[in-house]
Amino acid sequence: MKLPHLLLLLCLCCPGLTEEPTPGATDTQVPVSDEEDSKKADSCGGQLFSSEERRSLGGTIERLGLQLLENLPIVPQQPNIILSPLSVALALAHLTLGESEFSFVCPTIRSKHFPPPGSPTCLHQNVIFALLKLFLFCFLGFFYLFIFFLLLGAHNETEQLLLKTLHAHNLPCYHHILGHLLPHFKNTSLEVATRMYLRPGFEVKLSFVEESLARYQSRPVPLVSVEEVNHWIENATNGHISNFLESIPHNVMLMLMNAVYFKGEWQTQFDPTMTFKGVFYPDNMKSVSVDMMMSSQYPFRLLHDPELKAQVASFSFKGNTSFLIVMPVPGIGNVSSVLPKLNISDLYRRLPQERIMHVNLPKVKLQYRQELQEALTSMGLGSLFSGPDLSGITDHPLRVGSVRHASTVELSEKGVEASAATVVTTMRSISMFSVNSPFLFAIVDDASLVPLFMGIVTNPAP
Repeated sequence: MKLPHLLLLLCLCCPGLTEEPTPGATDTQVPVSDEEDSKKADSCGGQLFSSEERRSLGGTIERLGLQLLENLPIVPQQPNIILSPLSVALALAHLTLGESEFSFVCPTIRSKHFPPPGSPTCLHQNVIFALLKLFLFCFLGFFYLFIFFLLLGAHNETEQLLLKTLHAHNLPCYHHILGHLLPHFKNTSLEVATRMYLRPGFEVKLSFVEESLARYQSRPVPLVSVEEVNHWIENATNGHISNFLESIPHNVMLMLMNAVYFKGEWQTQFDPTMTFKGVFYPDNMKSVSVDMMMSSQYPFRLLHDPELKAQVASFSFKGNTSFLIVMPVPGIGNVSSVLPKLNISDLYRRLPQERIMHVNLPKVKLQYRQELQEALTSMGLGSLFSGPDLSGITDHPLRVGSVRHASTVELSEKGVEASAATVVTTMRSISMFSVNSPFLFAIVDDASLVPLFMGIVTNPAP
């Protein structure tokens, strides 16, 4: 099983810009304050988070993924949906970084050059800003405070909207937990790459750049050509997503990108010689021929859920991850009715122990590309694309111009080893699970229950 996902491309534009800035900047080197970062970590209970906190994060990412699945269209030209809720969460969370208030400490940087904290230029600015702050506070009094809180509230309106969509408003350490989980995911055959492309000459706040680097290891690099961006995407997805962008609009000032690549290996492999031509039923009126992986003695967990009107199965990968399938019973349930009721953590709690059963699982090799603007607008984030307050990033007017998504999935017989065969030789098959109708799937980190990937397959052979 190998699943390279996303590129998730989040483009931020300056409205009304008509001239393209002059290229030619070099990479921005961003100093990070360890003391500042440790203070923020301490306020969230340090760098160690409980399993309950990690699973709370998993629940927020799951709900985001389910909302996206509900709002993304299934059309004849694209009958399957593949997405990474983790990747989308990373991109949206990235927008909430940075300081919204008047920090008075070198508040902006340019992609070409900026004075580092402690330099004479920065110290000079700090003195001026401190005197200005004192003057305003002493002589303008409540007027200053009124404007201050007005601006702060405007920024928080967009921030709170994003946090609400992320289901993170009741999880105060969201950034910290997510940031500290990323290294953990590297032990689960998952690779996450992030990058911030910055148009030369465009100013962003130092606090945003510092937090991007500290939280998500995202350092700004110059946005100079579409070829360089496409090259990074292709490398980050191990060659599975190429030529993603045809061009970069001249008013795109900032691109927040992340790519997630997953290559999972079954804990118990399927025997390729047992794969056969089977039938899959996209609906009651149609059938398609597909390659079916088959094992008469396969260890997995199976649950019949009467509320979902579906069969639920979990197959183990090496590396503390698993492949979850929710297949509505044909003629009784359907994918659209399952989505609003689905709760992955509840299913994992109720799934029984592994048993040896007969299983038929379709081989799939699918591609998916989608602009997420319409889906995110339906979820309440329409203002991001029109008039958001992103003053935590820059003092310039900025809006989200595009959230593009591309993913591929390949499900095959390959596994880590066949040693499990020695365990099952003395046991007989006691049940059967045949995946031959539309189903939902999720690739789940077993420790945190974060859904790394989710999708809907209505036709494995489009």
